[in-house]
Amino acid sequence: MKMPYMFGRLIFLPKHRLKQPFIILIILVVLPSLQYCLSPMQLVKAEEQKIIPTVIWRYEVPIYDVVVSVSVSSDGSYIVALTRNGFFLLLSRDGRLLWNYSIGYYYINSVSISSDGSYIAVGARDPLASRDAIFLFSRDGRLLWNYSIYSIYCLVVSVSISSDGSYIAVGNRSAFGYSTILLLSRDGRLLLNYSTVGAVYSISISSDGSYMATSLSNTIYFFGLSWKALSPFLTLYDPQIAGLTVSINGTTAPGYKDAKITRIFWDWGDGFSEDHSFPASHTYSKPGTYTITVTAYQSDGLSTTKTLTLKVEAENSPPIVDFSYSPPLPLAGEAVSFIDKSYDPDGNIVLWHWDFGDGTTSSDRNPTHVYVSPGTYTVTLTVRDNKGTEKSIIKIIQVEAVQTVRTSKSKYLFTLATIMLGVLIVLTTSYILAKRRTPKPPPLPPPPPPS
Repeated sequence: MKMPYMFGRLIFLPKHRLKQPFIILIILVVLPSLQYCLSPMQLVKAEEQKIIPTVIWRYEVPIYDVVVSVSVSSDGSYIVALTRNGFFLLLSRDGRLLWNYSIGYYYINSVSISSDGSYIAVGARDPLASRDAIFLFSRDGRLLWNYSIYSIYCLVVSVSISSDGSYIAVGNRSAFGYSTILLLSRDGRLLLNYSTVGAVYSISISSDGSYMATSLSNTIYFFGLSWKALSPFLTLYDPQIAGLTVSINGTTAPGYKDAKITRIFWDWGDGFSEDHSFPASHTYSKPGTYTITVTAYQSDGLSTTKTLTLKVEAENSPPIVDFSYSPPLPLAGEAVSFIDKSYDPDGNIVLWHWDFGDGTTSSDRNPTHVYVSPGTYTVTLTVRDNKGTEKSIIKIIQVEAVQTVRTSKSKYLFTLATIMLGVLIVLTTSYILAKRRTPKPPPLPPPPPPS
């Protein structure tokens, strides 16, 4: 897997000429035994050299690891390195670590990079599973494929990739005195499996894949490769899906050097088809499961077809969140009822999460909560719909103290009683005054005497 953290460290060195005689002198003084490794032809004065090397930078891996193989692209833009502990690094020309990749328990033995750095081939061995493997990576660190060779006593000792990455040559050595030379295509197909007696130490393939050279024990072998008509290479990367729109990238190349890719045909599985190069995208009219068929044709009429099945869904609309509570002015210690009013336009809500702002929460849809103390509280309701989209809303609740509210009610009642008493006094007084002002009727005349 690709590792996101920094691996190793970069050390920039000043641009200077290496004083070779001085270095050789130190070696001869400190390590006298090394003088037997240096022939007179190596003791060349610096001024007689035709090329003066300049160390631009050094990149150090951890001290417990060892760099076992390196390779550089033809223009020097990319440098790839392998370590004994299974790390695989790609660096830029200025010494930046672009990415590193760990391939687990594999012992890495050899690496080769294409001319423009687009493809990187790695040869390694997994001692736990008694197998060798060849890995092909893209420049951006994606593992395109791996090819396993199951053998107890074999070891991939050398890999070489053609300039455009179309072919990967592999030298595989056995402990029983024989070796195997493999040739793989860019899409991981085995094109050649050649066994011979002797121990292979190195292998190399020409830029266009027409020739291959290898060293077997004390012999150099040079192969001319006669290509049969092979179908084109075709690789599809993982699709990118956004709602009803699908985008697919990939690569294709002729199956052999004299052929050319003439068209790439897409059948999107919904009745629509087209010719389109990589990358291609398509928008479906409705959700569903579709099988996409991609066919690459080359100039000799051969073709390669690959399919993938995927499911597309309309983009999810987020839920609409709302709630109310009662009473609107709750008291401390009084039960407050929260009523959920949320809904999902294109589905249903499956989760509710209430945060009452006082350290307590609830997952009920319509909970009841009691605030112990008066104050201002922030209530947050978060809901989740059946497609995993969450939405939240926040409301502020003011909780009043019980004593303060009762005093206010008492004042209100006292005022009301005072007003009513005043009205009663006024009415009584008016009645009494009205009675006093009413004149008494004159007395009735006495009755006439009897006759």
